Amino acid sequence: MGRHNFEIELNGEKYTCRTTFEAIDEFETKANTSIIDAWESLADGKYRFSTIATAIWAAINGERKVIGQKPMLWATVGQMVQEEGFVQCAGYASKFFFNSMPNKDGDIKESEEDQKKNIE
Repeated sequence: MGRHNFEIELNGEKYTCRTTFEAIDEFETKANTSIIDAWESLADGKYRFSTIATAIWAAINGERKVIGQKPMLWATVGQMVQEEGFVQCAGYASKFFFNSMPNKDGDIKESEEDQKKNIE
């Protein structure tokens, strides 16, 4: 799994997440905040349930869109997050925020594995 992919488990079901440009953009649009501001708010303990759910929704759909699956609805993911528990899901959201951060050159680069998948 590449740097920008990670797995989560919601209510006993595993999901692969991917931090694509589109996933990041969808998060920032839906949450009405930047990835950096959301990550800083999470670190400061000043976050909202909807921000956590939106991060997980964007991460799951980042992978689903790449592999050609229908995106999950935001409300569906929100319900799953509520059932799984806020603390666990805050950790998942943190992974999404961290993996979305630019590298030292300011770019969000794909791993070699992700590049090969996108070429195929």
